[in-house]
Amino acid sequence: MAEYFDSTIAVAAIFPASANYADASARLKEAGNAAYIINHGVAGVYRTLTGRLKLPPKAAAQLVEGVLLARFKEAGLSRQDYAAVVKSMADKNLSGPIIYDALHAAGARKIGARVVHTYNRDHFTNVGPDLTLA
Repeated sequence: MAEYFDSTIAVAAIFPASANYADASARLKEAGNAAYIINHGVAGVYRTLTGRLKLPPKAAAQLVEGVLLARFKEAGLSRQDYAAVVKSMADKNLSGPIIYDALHAAGARKIGARVVHTYNRDHFTNVGPDLTLA
């Protein structure tokens, strides 16, 4: 059954110097070929690797292309899915970066994920109270 990974777990799972590498990589290994992430999450991983973690762009791209894209399947979101997430955010009076977690939650729902792996549990309680978090 499908397991969804947000960017926080995905970064830690592919970046050996991460403090959470052992935990995240074990989760990814356990999910096997049932690990999913939205395409926006791929961009988020690259942003974190090159931004906060200060990896050179080529090294970050190698991790994204060689590990992330090889290990994660796509949880595809359409333009209509993005519009629905924006509407839901407005309806809940939520703003700012939490929209990225709302997009991850939408991706998890779209694939019928058994569980969502995240280190942003607080955000997911607002945008995905219906989802099982790990």
